[in-house]
Amino acid sequence: MEIKANNENNTVFNLRFENGLPYKPIIRAEPKLFAQKQNANAGVVRLEIDEFPQGINPAEISFQRLTIDNNEIYADIGGYYIVAWHGSDFIYKSAEKRTLFIGVYHKGDYVYGAVPQ
Repeated sequence: MEIKANNENNTVFNLRFENGLPYKPIIRAEPKLFAQKQNANAGVVRLEIDEFPQGINPAEISFQRLTIDNNEIYADIGGYYIVAWHGSDFIYKSAEKRTLFIGVYHKGDYVYGAVPQ
């Protein structure tokens, strides 16, 4: 999304992240990275969130889209992204092979999980 200012310079504001995703507010998560017990080549990311913004019920979230690059995970949950730095070749390769599982935890309790498609 771009917004063009009505000024003498016709300034353009790009409202996208560097990876091309449209701008949305971010909920930062603390990631914990694991290999699956049954398959050492498959990854698990546990996204730990202490507090959700006002108006978001953790029990009602679901991933609308998951985007993973070499360093970060963006889980689109509607009006927000849950974002976590993973910085792991193992996790990125697991996502490419579609063997990665991502789970969201709120104050230590499991909330939601999915495999990126």
